[in-house]
Amino acid sequence: MLDRPSGSIVFLIGGLLCLVVACAGTGPFGERVPAEQRRAYDAALQPLPADPAAAQSRLEAFLTTFPGGPLSDDATEELARLALLQGRPQEAFDRLREVIQRYPKGNRVDSVRVRLARWEWDQGRAVEAVELVEAVRVRKLDSTDRRAFYRLLAKMSSDPVDELINLASLRKEWADEVSRSGDDPTSEPARSQAESRLRLVDVEIDDLLLAMTWEQLTRSSEALGRQIPAGRVELTMVWREMVGGQLEQARTRLLDAEKYPMTSGGQERLANLKLRLQDDSHAVADFVPDFEEALAGDWPDLANAEGTLGVVLPLSGRYAPFGQAVLRGILLASDVFHQEGLPGEAGAELTEDGTGGLPEPLMPAEGEGALLAAVEASVQEAEPGKGVRLLVRDSAGDPDRAAAAVRELAADERVVAVIGPIFSAESEAAANQAELLGMPLLALSNRISIPNEKKWVFRLRLTPEDEVGALVEHAVEDMDFSRFAILYPTNRYGRGMRTRYWDTVRERGGQVVAVAGYDPASTDFNDSIRKLVGYDLLTPNEQVALEERAKAMRRGRRLEPEEAGLLREILYSQLGPESRPLPPLVDFDALFIPDSHDKIQLIAPQLAFHEVDGVQLLGSSQWNDPELVKIGRGHVRGAIISTGFDVNSEAIPVNQFVSDYRETFALEPDEFSSDGYDATRLVLTQWVAGRTSRTQVRDGLLLVYGYPGASGVTTIGPDGNARKRPFLLQVKRGRFRAVD
Repeated sequence: MLDRPSGSIVFLIGGLLCLVVACAGTGPFGERVPAEQRRAYDAALQPLPADPAAAQSRLEAFLTTFPGGPLSDDATEELARLALLQGRPQEAFDRLREVIQRYPKGNRVDSVRVRLARWEWDQGRAVEAVELVEAVRVRKLDSTDRRAFYRLLAKMSSDPVDELINLASLRKEWADEVSRSGDDPTSEPARSQAESRLRLVDVEIDDLLLAMTWEQLTRSSEALGRQIPAGRVELTMVWREMVGGQLEQARTRLLDAEKYPMTSGGQERLANLKLRLQDDSHAVADFVPDFEEALAGDWPDLANAEGTLGVVLPLSGRYAPFGQAVLRGILLASDVFHQEGLPGEAGAELTEDGTGGLPEPLMPAEGEGALLAAVEASVQEAEPGKGVRLLVRDSAGDPDRAAAAVRELAADERVVAVIGPIFSAESEAAANQAELLGMPLLALSNRISIPNEKKWVFRLRLTPEDEVGALVEHAVEDMDFSRFAILYPTNRYGRGMRTRYWDTVRERGGQVVAVAGYDPASTDFNDSIRKLVGYDLLTPNEQVALEERAKAMRRGRRLEPEEAGLLREILYSQLGPESRPLPPLVDFDALFIPDSHDKIQLIAPQLAFHEVDGVQLLGSSQWNDPELVKIGRGHVRGAIISTGFDVNSEAIPVNQFVSDYRETFALEPDEFSSDGYDATRLVLTQWVAGRTSRTQVRDGLLLVYGYPGASGVTTIGPDGNARKRPFLLQVKRGRFRAVD
C-alpha cells in the first residue's frame, strides 16, 4: 500500500493534474505543434487513466523520438505526475528538475519552478527555494499558478510587510477569479469556491494586521499605495490612534481612509469608526468624572422602560455564585417582580417562601427561588408593552453554551441587547457571536480585549488598569509619595498586578525601589519580607553587625521606655561595617500588596514583626472584606484600597441600590450584583430615550459619559471598553470608609 502523500506532494499533484488540459492544442507561446508530434503525444496519453505503466512507457518513447520538440517539457512533467501518483516522489522531483534544465524556455518551466520551490521550502532547503522563486517569470504563469506562487511567497516571507504584500497579490488573483465567473449559472461552483477562498485570505490579512507594529503598518501603507487592502491598513491605524487617545489624528486619518477602495467588510469597519469618532460624542473623552459631576447630568426616570433583554450568565457549575449575584442585580434593575400584568403563576408578588410561585424546573439547586432562577416564566409570557422582560440563559461557564445562548437570543426579534457573560473565555465566545449576528452585548468581563475590532460588543466591568491607576494617582497626587515597593504572589494575577502597578508608578513620575514575590500557597512570608527590606544583600561582616545590634536591643529591654527608644534610635542610625545602613531598609513611602484579604491578615503582622513601619499600605479590591479589618486590627489601620464597589458609600446611586437590594433579597450586595444592576440600567436608559432597536441601543451606548451607578461612575470609550472610576477606601475607626 502506498504511503499517504505529504502536503507538498499533494500540492504538486494538484498542479500536475492540469497538465493534460495545458498540453492540448499548441506548444509554448502559441507555437504550432507538428501534426506527427501531436498524434504521438496523444497516443502516449491514450492508456490513461486505466494503465499508467503503459502511458509511462509511451511517454518515455515519445521523449526519445522528439527530445527537443514543443511538447517535450509537457511529456516530462506528465511523467513526474505519474511518478507521484505511483508513490515515487523522488523520481517525480527529478523529472521536474529535468524540465528546468532541458527546457528553460518551454511554456511549463515557470510553473514547475513554483512547484519545486514549494517542495524545497518544505524540506528546509530555503536557499534552493529562494533561487527557484527568483527565477519565476510571473507573467508566464496562468491564474492557478500565480495563486500558488503568491501563496508560496507569503509563506516564505520573514517580514510581515512582505507577507502582507504577497497576500494582497493573492487576494487580487481570487478577486479576479470571482469577477471572471460573473453571473453565469454554469460557473456557480467555481465562483462559490473563489468567493470562499477570497474570504479566507481576507481573514488572514486581518489577523496579520492585528499583530503588526505601528512601524510595520506604516511601511505596509506606503508599499500598497491605494490597492486593497491598503484601506484596511489605514483603518487599523485609525483604531490604534483612537484607542490610544489620539482622537484628532484618528479623525484626520479616517477622512483620508474614506478615499481608499474598500471591501464590504472594510466599509463596515469604516462606518463603525466614523460612529465612534463622531465629534458630538462624549464617549471619545478618556475621562471619568466624579459622582458630584456625574449626578449633575440629566439622567432620565427609568420607571416606564419597556423592552426585552437577553441575559447569559453562569447560573450553574463552579461559577454559579457569581452568575447568580449578577442576576440579582439585573432583576433589581428590571423591577420584574413588581410589574403589573404578569401572568398569575409567575406574578409580581413573591410568596412567603420567596419563590414567587415559579414552576419547579426553574428552581435552582440551592433553592434560592425566583430571585436566582430568574423569571423565565414571568417574562416569556409577559404582555407586550408591560415593562421589562428578561430572557435568561445559563452558560454554566462554558464558552460553547454561551455562544449558543447568544445565537438563540439573537434569533428572537424582541431581544435588543444581551447582558453577560462574566468570565473571559465565555465572554470571548459570546462576543464573537454577537458581532456576527449584530446583537449589542454588554459583557461583564475585565479583559479589555473583548470588544477589540467589534462594533456590537461592550465591556463594562472595572479593569485592573483602572483599579491600579486610581490608587497610584491618589498616592502620587494627593499623598505626594514618590518611592514605592511591591510585595506580590507569584501567580498569574500577582505578576500581572505587579507589572501594571510598576508601569503606572513610572508613568506618574514615581519610582519602584523594592520588589519581592512569595509563593501563593505560603503562610510564612519571612524570606520575602526580609528580601524586600534588604536582608538578602548582606555581606558576612554586615551579618555580624546585625547580630551585635540585636544583642544590644535585647539588653535594652531592661531600660525605661524612654531610654529604650533612644537606644533604638542610636543603634538603627549607625552605619554598618561597609559604611552602608543596615536593614531593615524601609526606603519607600508605600507598599502595594495585590492579594486576597485572608492573605493580608497573615502578611500584615509579619510586616510589623520585621519592622516595616511607617509606610502606607496599598491594596487591591481583593482586600475589601470586613474580616480583614476585624482580624488585622492595628496592622492594617490606615490602609488604602481601590475597589469596584463600596457597600457603605454615601453616593445616592450606591446608597439606593444597597437599600433596595437588602430589602428585596435580604442579602448584602457585592461588586458582581452592582455590575449587573448598572448594565441593565444602561440599556433601560437607551429605551426611555427612544432607542429601541438593536442599532439604536448600540449607538446610544457609545454616547454614555459619566453615568453614575452602583458600581461607580462609567464612561464608555470609542473602543467599547468602559472606563470606571473605582472607589477609594481607607481603614478608619474599625471599618473601610470612603477616602473622599
